[in-house]
Amino acid sequence: MAPDIKTFYADTNFTTTVTGHPDGVEKKADVFILSHPDILNLMRYVWAGCYLPTEHDEYIRRMGIDDSVKGEVTKEVDLMIKVYADV
Repeated sequence: MAPDIKTFYADTNFTTTVTGHPDGVEKKADVFILSHPDILNLMRYVWAGCYLPTEHDEYIRRMGIDDSVKGEVTKEVDLMIKVYADV
């Protein structure tokens, strides 16, 4: 006996309906909650926070801060790094 195909459908507790307008035509689709555009936008910020530099020299290098102004922003960089490290 073949299994019931409904057992392979996504649980409705984990899906939501999204509406879009591709090519000017309204279209609705059921998607997994983690694939919802709002969740994807949120996760961009979360992952960006995970990759923030937590060391002074790494922050200076990654942000492309020129050596000529490095001394002027050292205090601010150190304050930001302290906050990032706590998060």
